[in-house]
Amino acid sequence: MLPVEVFAGATEQADAAVVYLEQRSPRTADRFRQILRETLQKLGQFPHLGIESRYGTRLLILPKFRYRIFYLVKAEHITVIGIYHPAQSTHDLFDRLHE
Repeated sequence: MLPVEVFAGATEQADAAVVYLEQRSPRTADRFRQILRETLQKLGQFPHLGIESRYGTRLLILPKFRYRIFYLVKAEHITVIGIYHPAQSTHDLFDRLHE
């Protein structure tokens, strides 16, 4: 099992999603957190779970919420670089890879 590191920008995106969801339904926000946590644990066990994507990243769709999780698989760990709502642009993805 590989450790999963979450890039600061991806953490901010997840936090923003939770704030948005809490305003509409605290229960839904709790479910989002739970599914995200479970999905990141699965990534540690199955690093190639997602599909190959651009810039050498992999893409995994968050079940039930359709958020897109972009990540890199390294020999020693997995790095989550972005968590995007389906309506959000991923134009900053390339820049995140070089931070």
